[in-house]
Amino acid sequence: MNVRLLGPLLCLALVPAPSLAQSAPPAPAKPPAQPPVAEAPAPPVPLPPPGQDVGPETNTVIPPPEPEKPAKGTDEAASVKSLWRYGDGGEYLLWYIKSSRVPPLVVGNSGGGGLTSPRVLFGDGTVDMEDRSGGRFTLSTPLNSEQTFGFHGSYFFLGSREVNFLSGGNGGPDSPVVGRPYVDAATGAESLRLVAAPGIADGFVRAALTSRLQGVEANGVANALGGEHYQIDLLTGFRFLQLAEGLAVLEGENYLAGAGGLAGTTFAAEDRISTNTRFYGGQVGTRLEFRRAGAFMNVTGKVAFGDSVEVVRYSGTSISGGPAGTVVTPTGDLFSLRSNVGRYAHESFALLPEVGLRVGFDLSDQARFFVGYSLVYLSDAVRPGDQIDRTVNTALLPGAAPGAGPNRPGALVRSTDFWAQGLILGFEYSY
Repeated sequence: MNVRLLGPLLCLALVPAPSLAQSAPPAPAKPPAQPPVAEAPAPPVPLPPPGQDVGPETNTVIPPPEPEKPAKGTDEAASVKSLWRYGDGGEYLLWYIKSSRVPPLVVGNSGGGGLTSPRVLFGDGTVDMEDRSGGRFTLSTPLNSEQTFGFHGSYFFLGSREVNFLSGGNGGPDSPVVGRPYVDAATGAESLRLVAAPGIADGFVRAALTSRLQGVEANGVANALGGEHYQIDLLTGFRFLQLAEGLAVLEGENYLAGAGGLAGTTFAAEDRISTNTRFYGGQVGTRLEFRRAGAFMNVTGKVAFGDSVEVVRYSGTSISGGPAGTVVTPTGDLFSLRSNVGRYAHESFALLPEVGLRVGFDLSDQARFFVGYSLVYLSDAVRPGDQIDRTVNTALLPGAAPGAGPNRPGALVRSTDFWAQGLILGFEYSY
């Protein structure tokens, strides 16, 4: 071995281990820890509007769900539900009814005119029944929560009206001639019963026509179609109408010296013919209404069909007084004798249409005022003037001597049409 190399090797072996570690390059140092940075404050959360909820975890506003859009074609139906009106109401009626046909019941001449060619004083045509007042009351209520179906009922009446005629004379020289005409069944000729005449009779004759009309209806009503400014309603139900009329002729005479064998005799008598028509039937109809800017107009059309029960009654009384005493005859006078006194009934199929127009304005959300026109028509009715049989068998007259001849006057049940129409003024409250 080379001695020169031995010395360095021994020195190397004797160097301690730490010296070797220090000779290695130093490891990189860790960066110093940084202080924590303060977080910025969160912005304030605004309060939600009424009706919105706040999420419990995120503290955020949860918007309300959007309303479901109606299916196509249902927006019209939704608007109809809010348009149908139910309510109570009252109407004032100022109506006219069809004139009554009356045969010639009273004839006469001017003072001192004699007995020839008397003119008709009452009858022989139509008698104006004049205007009359009445009322109508309505009650309605919905039958479902949507208020598209309900009940509608009403009652109306026209006040009783009497049309009077009066004529007579005192039997003096200038007294008018007044009498009651009829057809003599024995001869077929026109004859006259004197009521007043110069030197013959001091008397009077009075004729009176009366009438009364009333009706009731009850319907189910359904809202069929509508929009913001219009609606159509359908109805079906029951209808009742009653027409009650009467004709009375009252006479009274005091026979004077010129009356021959009747001189000193007094006579008073009354003919009375009453008629009653009652209609019962089913009804269908519709109402169309337009609305805009608080004003409205509606048109109603209805038709009922059913049974018309027609009743005619003849009655009367006569009282005569003279030398033989007083005689009362309960079978009437000229046109209500024992040949026809009594009650007679007849039934027939009839139609009862009605139309009405109203125009008005809203006073509030629940109340409205209107004016309008209404017409009611009945195809079959009995009226008193049509039931008079002018042919008289004089042997049947009170106080007459018994005799042969036809059983006249007879009982008649003659039908005709009838109408009532006029103005309406009303108020309605809806709820």
